[in-house]
Amino acid sequence: MALRTVEEVKKELSDNGLTVSDWAREMGYSPALVYQVFSGRLKCTSGQSHRVAVALGLKKGKLGKIEDLSFVKEVRNQQNLK
Repeated sequence: MALRTVEEVKKELSDNGLTVSDWAREMGYSPALVYQVFSGRLKCTSGQSHRVAVALGLKKGKLGKIEDLSFVKEVRNQQNLK
């Protein structure tokens, strides 16, 4: 997937009759957080800002969960063996 610009994301939302706030609420994010991602005020390296940027196609990355991490799986497997 090619990365998008903020302008491309806003245009796609507009073309579909949606606002940034509509998208944010539908996806379970704060509209204020999404606007901060759009403005560049957040680095989007972790947490919800990272997930927002990845979901919008503004940056590469995964929308992973803690339990998807290999070392977490190893620890949980070891705990279940005891």
